[in-house]
Amino acid sequence: MRIFLMLMDNLKDLQGCEEHMSDIDALTLVKKLGNRYWVDPDLNTMLEYLTEFFEEHQKEYSSLEKLKNQVNRK
Repeated sequence: MRIFLMLMDNLKDLQGCEEHMSDIDALTLVKKLGNRYWVDPDLNTMLEYLTEFFEEHQKEYSSLEKLKNQVNRK
């Protein structure tokens, strides 16, 4: 679990990953994981941080925006 959260933390800062994170609905995934009981307090801290980040930064992409981004990337 720790590796997954560290991966999400690193990917959120990469350009181009924002759209993919939105596609997989990262915010909902992180919230569901945050609702579980974790013995390791570091996991809870990481989940809280990611939840706050995605609530502030996650953008809903329309299908036209996705098409535009694909065309720009070729």
